[in-house]
Amino acid sequence: VQDVLQKDILFARAGEAIKIYLLETRRAEKNYLVFGQDRDIKEYEFYLAKLKEALREGKEVARKEETREKYRAIEQELQQYEQIFARLLTVPSEAREEAQRVSQELSEVGQRISTVANEIAEAKWAELELHAHDADRIELVAKRNMGIILGFTGLSSLLLGLYLPRKIVVPIRRLTNLIKRAQEEEFRINIDVTSTDEIGELGRFINRMMDQIRVFDDLKVRKITEERRRWEVLSNLLREGVILVNGDGRVCGINPAALDFFALSQSDVEGRSIKEIPLDEPFRRALLRSVDAHERFHDHIIALMPPDSSTQLRKVALSTAFVRDENGEIMSIVCVLREHDNDPGKRGAGDEVVKEVVEELAERLRMALQ
Repeated sequence: VQDVLQKDILFARAGEAIKIYLLETRRAEKNYLVFGQDRDIKEYEFYLAKLKEALREGKEVARKEETREKYRAIEQELQQYEQIFARLLTVPSEAREEAQRVSQELSEVGQRISTVANEIAEAKWAELELHAHDADRIELVAKRNMGIILGFTGLSSLLLGLYLPRKIVVPIRRLTNLIKRAQEEEFRINIDVTSTDEIGELGRFINRMMDQIRVFDDLKVRKITEERRRWEVLSNLLREGVILVNGDGRVCGINPAALDFFALSQSDVEGRSIKEIPLDEPFRRALLRSVDAHERFHDHIIALMPPDSSTQLRKVALSTAFVRDENGEIMSIVCVLREHDNDPGKRGAGDEVVKEVVEELAERLRMALQ
C-alpha cells in the first residue's frame, strides 16, 4: 500500500518538478550569457542533473503509453538542449550575435520542453482511473496475506497459551500454595527454587523473608516466655492476689494468693471468662466494670458476704491497671486484691510494694506484647 501511494504521489508531482528544474536550468543559462562565470555553469549542471532525475522517476511510475511517449519526447528535447548549450560555451565573448542566436535556439527548445511538461502535469488526471486498479491490487494482496496473518496470530496465541501456564502461572500458583502452607506451619518450610528467572528470584526472596520471620518469631517467643516467667516469679512472691485479664474478659494469669483467697484451682480460672468463674458477685461486677467500661480502681473496697452467719464479713481492696499498646488500645488488665484492714489509719507494709509491682508488670507486659 505504501509503495503504491508513494508512486502515485511521485507521479502527481513529476510534471511540476520537471518545470521547476527546467526554470532553474534556464536561469543558470541566462546568468552565464550575462556574466559568463563558472559558478553559473555549475548551477546549470546541477539543475540539469535534477531535471534528468525527475524525468527518470516520472517515466518509471507512468502507466499509460502516451504518457511515456511524452517523457521520451522531453528526453530527446533535453539532449538537443544540452548540445546547444555545449555549443554556446564555445562561442567567443565578443561574438555577441552568435551568442544571441544560440540563446534563441535554447529558448525554443526550452519552450517545447515546458509545453510537454505541462502535458505531463495534466496527464495525472487522465491516469486517475488506474487508482481503482491499485485498490483492487491492494485488496487482493490483503486477502492473500490475511490467511497467513491470522494463522500466525493463532499460532502465536497457542504458543503463548502453552508458555504462560508453564513458565508463569504454574510457578506463581506453586508459590502461593507454599506461602499458605508456610502460614499454616508457622513459616517452618522453605520453597524449592531451581529456575534463574524472575519467578526463581521471587522464590528466593520469599525464602529469605520467611527466614527473617522465623528469626523474629523465635526472638519474640523467647522474649514473651522470659517475661511470663518473670511475671510468674513476681506474682508468686506477693502476698496480694494478682489476676491478669485480657481485653476479651478472659483470665490469662492468676497467682497462688488469688487462688487461695477464692478457694479456686488453676484449672477453674485460667483461660475462662470472668462470667464463668465462681467468684463473689460484687467482685465479679467490679472486674466486669474494668473490662467493659474501662473503669480503673485504686483500693476499691468490696464487701463479700460470708457463706454462713458464723463467718465474719470479708472486705477486699481492689486495684486495677491497664496495659496499653503503642496506639493506646487496652490489651490487658492487671488486678491486685488484698484483705482490707478495718483500721483506716493503718497502712499495710506491702502497699507501696504492690503499687511498684503493678507498674512494673504493666510496663514489662506492654514491651513484651508489642
